Amino acid sequence: MAALERGQWVVEYYPKTPQVPEALATIAYSYQKLGDQASAQQYIDVLKLNYPHLIKANGEVNLRAARSEESWLNRTTLGIFGREAQTNLDQDTSTTETEKRSLSNRLSFGLLDRPKQD
Repeated sequence: MAALERGQWVVEYYPKTPQVPEALATIAYSYQKLGDQASAQQYIDVLKLNYPHLIKANGEVNLRAARSEESWLNRTTLGIFGREAQTNLDQDTSTTETEKRSLSNRLSFGLLDRPKQD
């Protein structure tokens, strides 16, 4: 139940974070284990549309794949260093590959060296 609530919190309050696929997978998996198949199926449908690689061939959530998208360095430094997970939201943003965050921006959690807004 706690994992379910944490996943819902991430989706509700941080909808653009790279951890959304993992949160959605955790929610669907939790509902499956709690026996609420209708709610689990709603989240599985969302995962099928946006993150099809997180659904196994038999229709179950592949929680291991959801949790292994980022590098261990990225996870342990809370996203400051290392390879970030790629989400479908990354494709929709207007930033390009050349507009990467600088090291000072990453170390200050976005407070310093902010990218210029057009």
